[in-house]
Amino acid sequence: MNRRLPCFTVLFAAAVSCAPEEAAAPDPEPRPVRVFTVRSAANERVMSFPAVIEAGRSAELTFQVPGTITELDIFEGQLVLAGQTLAALDD
Repeated sequence: MNRRLPCFTVLFAAAVSCAPEEAAAPDPEPRPVRVFTVRSAANERVMSFPAVIEAGRSAELTFQVPGTITELDIFEGQLVLAGQTLAALDD
């Protein structure tokens, strides 16, 4: 039985991978929509509320050597890639 299980698994995977692809469904017909022009109201009220805003996520940057940052190649909220230089230290 132990020898049949791997063979069955390989045969099943081969059969499933050879199944014909289903035809892609055609794009649905566009539906009509209502369009409105938004205008400022004459009796517009401005409301303000005191608040403290904090970041949902943050990252602490640390360097392996002490120094002063001389160049910062990113800005807050920017998407960075692995290996991208974020900052440079003085010599």
